[in-house]
Amino acid sequence: MSSGHSEAFERSHELAYAVRPVQYHVNQPNLVLSVECLFCVHFGREEKVGAKRKARKNVKYFRFPFRADNYTQHHRGQHPANWQRYEPLSVDQKKAFFSGARPVRTTLHQYFGASQVTRVHVVKKSIVDVIIGDMLWDPENLLEGDTRARMMSSFSTSEGTDDPSNYEFEIRNPAQFDLAVDHLSVNCSFRQTAFLLTRTKERTGLASLGSCSDSTISKYARYVCAINLQSISDMLSKSWAFAVSLDMSTHFSTSYLDVRLRLHSNRTGIVNCHFLAIPVFERHTAEVIFNTISKALDAVCTSWRDVILSSTTDGEKKMTGELCSAYTMEPTLRASLDGLDSSSAFDDSWKAVKDRFPILQQFCGGIATVFPHNAQVESDFSIVKSLKDQFRVAITDLSLEGCQHCMQYEYLQSLTFE
Repeated sequence: MSSGHSEAFERSHELAYAVRPVQYHVNQPNLVLSVECLFCVHFGREEKVGAKRKARKNVKYFRFPFRADNYTQHHRGQHPANWQRYEPLSVDQKKAFFSGARPVRTTLHQYFGASQVTRVHVVKKSIVDVIIGDMLWDPENLLEGDTRARMMSSFSTSEGTDDPSNYEFEIRNPAQFDLAVDHLSVNCSFRQTAFLLTRTKERTGLASLGSCSDSTISKYARYVCAINLQSISDMLSKSWAFAVSLDMSTHFSTSYLDVRLRLHSNRTGIVNCHFLAIPVFERHTAEVIFNTISKALDAVCTSWRDVILSSTTDGEKKMTGELCSAYTMEPTLRASLDGLDSSSAFDDSWKAVKDRFPILQQFCGGIATVFPHNAQVESDFSIVKSLKDQFRVAITDLSLEGCQHCMQYEYLQSLTFE
């Protein structure tokens, strides 16, 4: 059995972890690039008792590096019952496990045919008022046809909580919303996305997709930005330290400062997520850019200055002592640690102690967030230019933010910060 630290795909993993190769390298037919989860294909993700949202319908794909612990983490989180049945089976029993199961995604109607359940999201008022309603509002964008009052009307004061500092909004057509997010995540414009959704509805005959316009897509883009920023706010509230990573990118002769946040999660390791893209012009001084970033961070995490400038943790000395004692008294642990060096990856190193020192891991993880990292690449800002008229060539800040946040929407929704 693999130790879980190999990178190239091992054929033994197909049966051991219920995965199947679906993509190979063009010039190297034996080199696997992507595998899919067979539990997702045949049974779908299991509903969690007490969960506020229905389980997602998408199939999980694993890409390089292929690690056994990534498979098991997904199975335990998304397919606990099926994985518990599958794991102890013999080789022959595992081969027959999926033989009588019909893939749940054989038709589009499996996903869209069922009655849709309205999703309700709650976000901080500061996120909506400051970032969505102010920083991402462009009064010169005439194509949207929205006034600020009309745009803000889709956010209402939350009645389900005792905290008046929240807004809530409803996604009444989740299927349409999810498809819009998928199209925006591959850099489609608002107009392209609305066009593609309309053609999909006509081609498939799925009336449940409903009608869609540019204004609807712009509203969805705001929703995604609000949801992601709220997720980031929740993570920051549980992190003792985080780092801000800045990177410059150019889109259609306009420079953008990509602001990314890096923090540590005990469950997923280092989290690197897009926060905000700020257009940079000659008239923008460093002070203006800093004030813009500060304004956005204030809306998401009011204590961000304290989190960046100082840090505190309970039990750090005690946990260090326990680690030293375990190193001295346990030969197996000592051998695992001795096999690591300065080139070992952060997450790989902590797997050697098998989650025995969670507080110390969180402390070290916070420190690791400040290490240099290539946060972004130019291609992420290359929004598709075709099918745009002369008014759509100059992309708006909301359009850019919509695409950027849609790229990481599922990733942020899948994170469980401890």
